[in-house]
Amino acid sequence: MNILINKRVNAFLLISLSVLALMSTDLYAPSLTLIAKYFGVSDNVVQLTMGFNLLGFACLQIIIGALSDRYGRRIVLFFGLLIFFISSLICALSLNIEILIIGRFFQGVGASVMPLSALAVARDLFNEQERVKFFSIQAGIMAMVPVLAPILGSFIVVYFNWQSNFILLSVCILLAGSLSIFYFSETNQNKTTSLKFSDTVSQLAVLFKHSTFMSNAIVSALVLSGLIALITNAPIAFVKIFSIKVELYGLYYAALVLAQIGGTFFTRKLVDYISSEALLRIGLLILISGSLLAFFGAFITNFLTFYVGVFVYMFAMDSIFSPTVTIAMEEHSSMSGVASGTFGTIEMLFGSVIAFLLSGFYNESLLLLGGILVSVSVLSCFVHFVVEFPKLKRGI
Repeated sequence: MNILINKRVNAFLLISLSVLALMSTDLYAPSLTLIAKYFGVSDNVVQLTMGFNLLGFACLQIIIGALSDRYGRRIVLFFGLLIFFISSLICALSLNIEILIIGRFFQGVGASVMPLSALAVARDLFNEQERVKFFSIQAGIMAMVPVLAPILGSFIVVYFNWQSNFILLSVCILLAGSLSIFYFSETNQNKTTSLKFSDTVSQLAVLFKHSTFMSNAIVSALVLSGLIALITNAPIAFVKIFSIKVELYGLYYAALVLAQIGGTFFTRKLVDYISSEALLRIGLLILISGSLLAFFGAFITNFLTFYVGVFVYMFAMDSIFSPTVTIAMEEHSSMSGVASGTFGTIEMLFGSVIAFLLSGFYNESLLLLGGILVSVSVLSCFVHFVVEFPKLKRGI
């Protein structure tokens, strides 16, 4: 009974901390134009606070993962929370845009520890079926953050100021960290005995040569890239191309989030009856159906067709995200920290490339957005069905 309670407490704390990590960007996003005016800089300069945050989130995950394998999940999580807390205060007290950019970079470093810890701890505590359900629940809860956090952030900006968003985040981190000190228990019972650079390189070599790990990480990263493309450019597509009123955009996007949440329920029900591999294949088939429909809607410039395609894409995502990370982590219990960091880094690198390409080449072309969704779906299916699936059938 105590073991079950500890599992649930750790799961609750890690999901809560992952929500805070995601909120660190979504909460202050409505303040970007105000920050530009406050510091007297252009919008492009303020956008660097987003880019450097993403860079901080991605660049140290493998090192953080190695540290958690050596010293344990608990101590690394606490250091991550400390960096997250201090950097959020730095952002709130920034005297110029340069300090804010630096604060956002280290905020990304601290925030990256939360989802990484969730991956590693889930591998420590849960069996395959339990991990799929855990990741599905986490995805369902986190799907609501991009909708609710900007609403809260807008309210705070209107009645207070943009700095108050970072102050609120700091208070939440402090409360969550205090709870973690008392209730988060160590889950890494097989700590590595060394932290040599050569050992970490050897572990990375094992992961990069492991076709199952790499194929599932790439599939997850590709699907995430499609989601980033949607989040970045859906407002332009809806408002400028389809002439959706700005005040109605939130309702349309909320419905897409509900599709994603519905997909998490679909995943949790289905995993009781089929394997993670079968669930992944079903998710990929639904995903490519949705992306093709969205591309067709973009080709004929029909809002309903495009929107239904995107709706199906969003619904399919969790039946891909949850099993891919579960399958990828299955055989790496002795280095789950490094494996978690590597998985997260691959995802962020793919997402960064897509974000960069769209920022440089996107010209309000709906076909380009539809083409990206089809491309990532086709590539995901190719990686799994052509590269990985035949090996699974042969038992390799």
